[in-house]
Amino acid sequence: MSTQHHAAHTCGAVPASWRMGAFVLIQRWMLQVAVLTVTVAVAVGGLA
Repeated sequence: MSTQHHAAHTCGAVPASWRMGAFVLIQRWMLQVAVLTVTVAVAVGGLA
């Protein structure tokens, strides 16, 4: 019972800052992927 409570408390307490950090990381990653995709598209378009 106490183990379950601890797990629930951990799940509720930790993610607040973790979600924000993960969100920022994912946004930066998505931005990088988008820039890379556009760069490749322009390069391929220029070559073709």
